[in-house]
Amino acid sequence: MDYIAGLRFNNLLIRESLSEFQRILLLLKKSYKNKNHTSIKISEELNDLRVIADYLQYNFNRLDDLHGNINSKIELEQNKIFKILTIITVCISLPTLIAGVYGMNFKYMPELEWDFGYPFTVLGLIVSFIIPLVYFKRKKWF
Repeated sequence: MDYIAGLRFNNLLIRESLSEFQRILLLLKKSYKNKNHTSIKISEELNDLRVIADYLQYNFNRLDDLHGNINSKIELEQNKIFKILTIITVCISLPTLIAGVYGMNFKYMPELEWDFGYPFTVLGLIVSFIIPLVYFKRKKWF
């Protein structure tokens, strides 16, 4: 991106110099009111400068296109990163919710009296982690 900005700045300097040179030639042409050899040569030079100005505009358009393409690639990469962060957040938030409920130390929690209460809770944590992974895998997010 810095390289493109440098190229754009260089094109801008060239365009400014070209504009100033055209202005000088136009003033010089006005000083030769009658059609003589110098006036004709100045007109030819002005035509050449117009062609160069068109090419500079073409370069600006190419740089804008290149800048847009690079920005699109950056946005795609950022979208991939945000997808991964979303998957991680969803997969971690459900087990955290379950662990948070069981970590509240309520007086009457029937699962505490069960023989398999602890394994059941751990199984719930694992299943609540795996279900979002399967869901996102079917959506082809990763």
